[in-house]
Amino acid sequence: MRLNKAAIFAWLFCGVIVVASLVRIWGQWSSGNGGDNLVQVIANLVGGLGPIVFAVVGALILSYQPRNAIGWLLMLPPLALAIDTVTSDMIRAAGAAPVNVTSALVAATWLSNAIWLLLIFPLFFIALLFPNGSPPSPRWRWVVGFGIGLILFFVIVGAFVREVGPDPSTYGVNWTIPNPIGFIPADALSAIIFPWWVGGLAIFAILSVVSLFVRYRRAGSVERKQIKWLLYACGLFALFYVPGLLMQGMSDLANLAFSVILLGFPLAIGISILRYRLWDIDIIIRRTVTYSIVVTLLGVVFFGSVILLQQLFAQFTNTGGNEIITVVSTLVIAALFVPLRNRIQDAIDKRFNRKKYDAQKVLQKFSETVRDETDIDKLTAELVNVVNETMQPRSVTLWLKKEK
Repeated sequence: MRLNKAAIFAWLFCGVIVVASLVRIWGQWSSGNGGDNLVQVIANLVGGLGPIVFAVVGALILSYQPRNAIGWLLMLPPLALAIDTVTSDMIRAAGAAPVNVTSALVAATWLSNAIWLLLIFPLFFIALLFPNGSPPSPRWRWVVGFGIGLILFFVIVGAFVREVGPDPSTYGVNWTIPNPIGFIPADALSAIIFPWWVGGLAIFAILSVVSLFVRYRRAGSVERKQIKWLLYACGLFALFYVPGLLMQGMSDLANLAFSVILLGFPLAIGISILRYRLWDIDIIIRRTVTYSIVVTLLGVVFFGSVILLQQLFAQFTNTGGNEIITVVSTLVIAALFVPLRNRIQDAIDKRFNRKKYDAQKVLQKFSETVRDETDIDKLTAELVNVVNETMQPRSVTLWLKKEK
């Protein structure tokens, strides 16, 4: 692989992000915020290494496809975290009420309020430009301009706000400092301008998602597999993130699941664009759906059996019998796992993977015919039929060697 100028710059940029991420992790640990238990430690470590994964995948994409904008978009969220490391230190160093207001502090405070642009907009642009770095058709180019216009509007208007201040919920301080070039009142900005801007952001997000499905309908087999990888990462994220929001008393596990699943986005994008094991996505999706349904049903059976057996033990023995109930429920789950998995897998193949399901049925029927049939002409016709239905070739020729 010969590195081009874009790839060299991307790897240098990646190195800066790696150093910034390691500094951020070290600062977190040195300040005693590494975690109070093992789950928190792992979650913080995975979350700290996440920007490195985004940056490395982006650099790899630019090494092979230097004109693909997806590589640069993957590097913007890690850049935001690197900038946040610097701005956070400056804001916290200012204390509860800054005495010496410098231009650097004003810039750091403004960046702390605008840094989320580098976290949110790249996700929408990735959906709009995935997987080749261009919109689905020339008609969609205005959406790209619309998104860029939203960013420029926020940056330009936000730069001239009269006073700037950090987010109290994030930094634990509640102060504002004057902006030397500002003339727009903060109240007017919040009440008049930004409601319209937020509406435009919602429209841009919807159009970005719609463009992905429009591209999927028009795409060929390879591009559809690429889009499936991205949709799989989105589905997996929703599958774990939404229940994590509903967890009560399990926030550490929810944070760990969020940190791990978030890494699925750069990995799925890297696999799809670089086309490494691209065609495995169908198998992965089917297995994910299968085991998700199996785990859900077995969980319902387990807790249902525990509640039922507890009531029976309490009625006939006046004891809870928790250990016996747990053993019996575990044995029931173990006995149901394999047949339930096979039934669900068969149903999924029948519904979503009809070609494979039909091929299995044809081969099963042929094996029964071979076992019972003795007429060579009927066997020959059946064999040709099996090849046509499973392999679907343009033509079939069967040659049988005569015995001497």
